[in-house]
Amino acid sequence: MSSTKVHERQVLRFDDSVVLDGELVVDRLQVGYRTWGRLNRAGNNAVLVCPALTGNADVDEWWPGLLRPGKALDPAR
Repeated sequence: MSSTKVHERQVLRFDDSVVLDGELVVDRLQVGYRTWGRLNRAGNNAVLVCPALTGNADVDEWWPGLLRPGKALDPAR
């Protein structure tokens, strides 16, 4: 994927407690993520992939056939 910009792993940290559905409270929530490509001006070319099976943000490693130019998750689109 040399034609696309890959960002290193990043972490979004919530300072306040987060209340989820069902009133579950999560303290010190951290969400790890990575991005590929660039967000367009309209902001409508983003795809969120939830790693329910792996627990990590490396979609390019656990779905290598999907995330690359010309595939379903093409960072250029």
